[in-house]
Amino acid sequence: MDGISKWSKIRGKLGASALAAAPKKLKRRIDERIMEMAIERAKATIAAQGLDPEDLSEEQREIVVSDEERKIRDGLKLRGLVGILLILGIPVI
Repeated sequence: MDGISKWSKIRGKLGASALAAAPKKLKRRIDERIMEMAIERAKATIAAQGLDPEDLSEEQREIVVSDEERKIRDGLKLRGLVGILLILGIPVI
């Protein structure tokens, strides 16, 4: 059985809607995991400053979490770019 017919068989079993929903589901899971990591890092950042999270307003906590989430996403983008450059044989310093 060639590769195309294997995928056609899978598509028939899952249905087109399941295949279309798979990337969205994966993205949602990744976003949830990044948010969990950002919250944990925000707690650590707040604790490192000698503060209690309850001492900050909800808005301030959201700002700290948002900043940590941005740092995580930037780090993932950088690692992805470095990986692509290495695959292409471009030296990275």
